[in-house]
Amino acid sequence: MYEPLHDIVRYIAEDEGLVMTSETFEGPPLTSITRHSSFHLFRKTRIISSLNKANKMRTLLCFGNPSYLKVPGDFFLHLKFLRALDLSLPLIQELPHSVGTLKQLRYLNLFYTRIKKLTPFVCNLYLLQTLKLSHSLLHELPKEIWKLQKLRHLEIDGTPMSHLPFGIGIINKMWTLTEFIVGGECSTGELGNLTLLHGKLIISNMERIVDKDDAGRANLKEKEGIGSLVLDGKKHLCSQNSECKRCSNSLLL
Repeated sequence: MYEPLHDIVRYIAEDEGLVMTSETFEGPPLTSITRHSSFHLFRKTRIISSLNKANKMRTLLCFGNPSYLKVPGDFFLHLKFLRALDLSLPLIQELPHSVGTLKQLRYLNLFYTRIKKLTPFVCNLYLLQTLKLSHSLLHELPKEIWKLQKLRHLEIDGTPMSHLPFGIGIINKMWTLTEFIVGGECSTGELGNLTLLHGKLIISNMERIVDKDDAGRANLKEKEGIGSLVLDGKKHLCSQNSECKRCSNSLLL
């Protein structure tokens, strides 16, 4: 943003917005007025209870690559009004169980984290619209992901996941699904139910498709909003922080 305009916005917002950059995170001057916070973290970082003061915060964004990061399990109990949460930090290995209390959450970004399994409480975030998990170490989605009927964007490409849970097709208002993995409990017919998909779609493990009828259930012809389609015979892993590359047996339509 143009610097004078940025200064004006900061002046008008006063304490409602906070940008924090620190090597020794000892707790920013947060108050009950603070609504939006962005933290740029590096080196050794401790996120402590000072966030309790900002109990009406709507946005919490965390960036950087600290050498140490500890997020307590009850970290979000006092942040029940959060609507956007970005924890796309490589050191995050487990999502705190208190995330399940964020009933107002619309946006959750866990890109590049080392999370292997999401807490089932995520499925209770009924207002969630965007869930970003690409290039994480996630092995599976919660079985009750179908409960997230408000979900519009699910980004899961570049993960080690080998299957999707039953019920993905029930979320039929979804606009973005970056990867559909054939096999397991989730049939190609569920992909057929997602008629509103837009943007890029990767269909992997296509060697698991049994016959032509099985392939036809994906109903790709009706998905006019898809701008880029990648068909992969196998499931390919992507290294964190690297570009996702597909081998030569992929067919780009």
